[in-house]
Amino acid sequence: MTHRTVPRACVVALGIVAVGPLTWWLAQALPDEVPADRYADYMWDPPDLSGAQRLGIGLLSTVAVLAAGFVLADGIRVRRLRHEVLGIVLPLAGLAAYAGFTYAVATSPVNGANIGGGMLILGGVVVVPATVGVSLLFVRRLRSQPAR
Repeated sequence: MTHRTVPRACVVALGIVAVGPLTWWLAQALPDEVPADRYADYMWDPPDLSGAQRLGIGLLSTVAVLAAGFVLADGIRVRRLRHEVLGIVLPLAGLAAYAGFTYAVATSPVNGANIGGGMLILGGVVVVPATVGVSLLFVRRLRSQPAR
């Protein structure tokens, strides 16, 4: 790695991590199912954030994801990166999106049991190893091929 690739790698890593909060923020636009006059039950208590704080999280995570996308696209376009690197980045970004959506569902108000939140959490037993495994397969594939 050169001194120029380290900041690019950090931007991509930050973009991957930011997919989780971005998905959580986008999922907050989903309508709540419990009317305001009824008692809402939560799997986990939602964070006590103002509208401005939620907007800040959403905008910052959007900027981070877009910046990572531009860095990846530019690197592939000028052949600094091989396109196989997307096989590593996209499953990890998908995993972050799964975590963000799971958190949004688990902290949403429900009337009774939050079955969807429980299913998503239990589904992580399959999703996490599968996505990490796909990324590791692409890491192995990249290492076994000669550099261009």
